[in-house]
Amino acid sequence: MPSNNWLRDDRMIGLQWLGRAEGGYGNPGVVYWLHNNSKSDDALAEKSAAVEIWDTLIALAQQLPETASVRAEVLAGALYGRDLAVIIRWGWEAMVWGYRGDQAGGQYNHTALATAIANYNLAWAAYNRTLATQPLAATPFHDFYEGGSEMSGYVPGIGASIDVYRGK
Repeated sequence: MPSNNWLRDDRMIGLQWLGRAEGGYGNPGVVYWLHNNSKSDDALAEKSAAVEIWDTLIALAQQLPETASVRAEVLAGALYGRDLAVIIRWGWEAMVWGYRGDQAGGQYNHTALATAIANYNLAWAAYNRTLATQPLAATPFHDFYEGGSEMSGYVPGIGASIDVYRGK
């Protein structure tokens, strides 16, 4: 399987690179490779499993005594990690369903795609609430890959990929 070449620092790239036969450094884009090797469902299961692991970490953090000096840090990290994992889980689900529809000549599973996008939107809202309420949370992630959308050198990310499939 190709390496994780879609996250960078605090950014998430989208199908512009992930859906290409030749992505970064000569490797195929991950979504392209997964689709063409019948591994997309395995990748989606991996993303769901990551959310479950973060849920377990939240439960463990909540068991720490209120007086534990690290409780707030551990809990903030676990909440942040879970919310980010949920964004990734639903963002990947939307990209996979969108890519499948593209490969099928525009025959999309509208229900699955709409569900994934709605959950992706909810995940970003929850993530932003966590950032607003957990001052000890990590640096915010962005849905673009390079530069802001108004900056030169802009490379769209997962957000732009999801936007392509809204309403399909």
